[in-house]
Amino acid sequence: MKIIPFLGLLFFYKSLFEKKSIRALLVIVNGILYHGVRNDTNNNDPIIKCLRMYDILTNIIMISYTAYNNPEMANYAIIAMINFVSHFYIFDTIFFNIPKRQLSMIKESFHAFGVQLPLAIALEQILDKN
Repeated sequence: MKIIPFLGLLFFYKSLFEKKSIRALLVIVNGILYHGVRNDTNNNDPIIKCLRMYDILTNIIMISYTAYNNPEMANYAIIAMINFVSHFYIFDTIFFNIPKRQLSMIKESFHAFGVQLPLAIALEQILDKN
């Protein structure tokens, strides 16, 4: 289990429980499936790869739908998408001398605070507006 991104799902709990958000529920369920099952040893397993692609695809669809219907959310979406793409490239190429476990924790923290948090804030603001 990747504990930091798994805990990052807590950012969406307020939208789920206070606003009964279907999008928050979908993010949490997908995140539990993917981040809850994935670990350092099974990262290349076909089932994990399938869960990863499903998680990414559903998030892209939800972000696109939300940004289309709420253009003011686009800034959060852009920040999250840039952070999502860059954390794969930047951390693996620039910080290649850092021990693998330490690098993994840095990447997980960056994912939680650079991707999950901005999207959770945007969703909460949109739900407060509606």
